[in-house]
Amino acid sequence: LNSYRDCPEVREAFRALREKNATIVSLFGTGFIGDKGFSMRTMSDLLGMNVRPATPGSLQLRMADGTICGADYPMDTRFTVVDNSAKTLAVYADDGPPAVFQKGNTFFYGGACLDEKLIREIARSIGIHIYLETGDNFYAGANVVSIHAKYPGEKTIRLPKKFAAVVDAFSGETMAENADQFTIEMKATDSRVFLLK
Repeated sequence: LNSYRDCPEVREAFRALREKNATIVSLFGTGFIGDKGFSMRTMSDLLGMNVRPATPGSLQLRMADGTICGADYPMDTRFTVVDNSAKTLAVYADDGPPAVFQKGNTFFYGGACLDEKLIREIARSIGIHIYLETGDNFYAGANVVSIHAKYPGEKTIRLPKKFAAVVDAFSGETMAENADQFTIEMKATDSRVFLLK
């Protein structure tokens, strides 16, 4: 969710997700605008974390592995969390205040653009199958997988189970047999579609 305005629909969505024990990933400023103006309290209530203002600066983030991600938007309003039971996952890249947190099944992301590696790791941590590690545009469904290469290079697609054959949907070429993964080489902006049989 990325709803800056605190409203009954947003509160209900958070309540319903928590009731289902679902994972919530909330972006910059969710619930920040309340009926009486700007409020850290409404954000804190929604997230279940003690949200506080951070110093003004860029929304670009530095992940735990040192990777810099997100858009370098300068902002007067940034957020941090002061909560001993929340785990810090990333900091603001310019001056280091904590910016990304996890508390239980709720993640707060203080940047403006979600980092693909962070989302992939959150998905992996809750048991979602990860088909591709490279950050390219990917689709899977109805025994079809497709990839649009954002980056050039080798792509290893890991399938959730073994398939008798992986076939290129356009050329008819069999890419793999009795396989739960296959590897292809792609140029940036190439697209490929495969049938899983």
